Amino acid sequence: MSIYNKTKKTNIKNTILITVIIVSLIAVLYISNDKNAVLNDITQENFSVEIHVSRNYHNEVILSDVVQVQKGENIVDLLKSTLEIKTSYSGQFIESINDLKSTFNQENSEKNDWFYYVNGILSPFGAAEYYLHPNDIIRWDYHNWETDRVSTAIIADFPEPFVHGFHGKIRSTIIVYNPVFYNESYALKQYLTKEGVEVELRKSNGLTNNERTNNNLIIIDNVQNQYIKDINSDTRQIGIFIEYKDEKIFTYNQADEIDNTYESAGFIYATQNIYNSKGNWNGENVIWVISGVKNDDVKESLDIILHKKELLRDKTSLIIYNDTIKKVP
Repeated sequence: MSIYNKTKKTNIKNTILITVIIVSLIAVLYISNDKNAVLNDITQENFSVEIHVSRNYHNEVILSDVVQVQKGENIVDLLKSTLEIKTSYSGQFIESINDLKSTFNQENSEKNDWFYYVNGILSPFGAAEYYLHPNDIIRWDYHNWETDRVSTAIIADFPEPFVHGFHGKIRSTIIVYNPVFYNESYALKQYLTKEGVEVELRKSNGLTNNERTNNNLIIIDNVQNQYIKDINSDTRQIGIFIEYKDEKIFTYNQADEIDNTYESAGFIYATQNIYNSKGNWNGENVIWVISGVKNDDVKESLDIILHKKELLRDKTSLIIYNDTIKKVP
């Protein structure tokens, strides 16, 4: 389900870095060949994008702005126009932003790096190979990755990536719901439809393998849902900081330590689609989970999506307990 090999912990960080490099080199060839087709889909010569730069999972904001760019500009161009940067791997990787440097290759040092998301999706491409599209939301975050948990999708930019997708390519969306939550699920469908999203409603047991693999999925159910169980079976490898086990909810911090335990709670998180044959860093489609231990917990989570969307901003994932919302991690 995941591109992260189930190796010993000491090898996983190297596996991830090597995978990033290999995928990015492949991406250079792929996007170079596809660049004209991608750019031909853009009608405006000038358009706006959002850029957000932060550290420690959006806890410290460095920059948040809307910027005008030109057709054919990439993410490195965008950074150069707004911040001081240094690059490596022939310009594919951002080595530092405003003197915050990658420390992955430094001995006896914490492993800190820059990660970037487009419309809530962690990119498998080098920054120089992602060409900007109108209304893209670009997020750079500098954080520690000593542990195996690397979030491949975040909830911060809802209703993205359902509206604009990734790299100008938009997958259809299926809301997979427990009938107990039909009214809320239908309301979410109406909202996304008004935003221009191609979206269907489907009961929890109603997906074909092709639908499960090739679409964006929004799962609305309690923790007993089979798709949620699939994700929950390996949260570390998939990169989720919220886990249900032993009939409790556990949240993890950046050091991969349990920081809170809940008997009952609601939660919202996202990941790239684990059923996609390209692995859980595919840059194509996502799974969003709106869930909780009890049905009332799920309804609390749904209330945020439907009525308090601003509370998703700058969050990787979140948990709701006793009417209190906590950022995770």
